[in-house]
Amino acid sequence: MNYSQWAQEYYDSAETLKEIIHNLQNQLKTAALHELPDLNFRINTMRGMYTECMRVGNILVKRKGEV
Repeated sequence: MNYSQWAQEYYDSAETLKEIIHNLQNQLKTAALHELPDLNFRINTMRGMYTECMRVGNILVKRKGEV
């Protein structure tokens, strides 16, 4: 596997996380009050994972040019 393929896997994972975040945000609109803390926790966790996937993907794309 080369850096481009590896980076693409991270970008694909980020896209999946983005979709999950979108679905969770839609659930927030109709969630009961007692469900809100859990949903917000899950959204924030997924956002962190999304950010990390994008960061690593960008690093790998930059490294591709250095090898």
